[in-house]
Amino acid sequence: MNIEVTEVKSIEDGKHAGKIVALEYREKPFKYTDVVIELSTGNKLKAGFPTLVNKDSKLGNLLVKFGATMEVGTSIDLEDFLVGKGCTFLTQSETTPRGTFAKIVTSSIKPVEP
Repeated sequence: MNIEVTEVKSIEDGKHAGKIVALEYREKPFKYTDVVIELSTGNKLKAGFPTLVNKDSKLGNLLVKFGATMEVGTSIDLEDFLVGKGCTFLTQSETTPRGTFAKIVTSSIKPVEP
């Protein structure tokens, strides 16, 4: 079998702009919500948040930045507040045994006007 050798896609550390294109949910080992952000280059990055929504949680803080209100006892449709929205964020490279990857600083994600 022949497999094409491809170029390494790297993303420089620093500030970037993109669009939230999807949310993905994980159950193991813990409940997490991954926010998928697409850059203008077509590259996609994920930022993971514990799936917990309140005024002090990371996911709750992100939702507030995008216009949600935190009323105890109500429910929030995450897709309505996040998917399709433009944003800016910071990345930092993280080196692991599998390689070096761009990691989004979750607290840096902010909405931008279209």
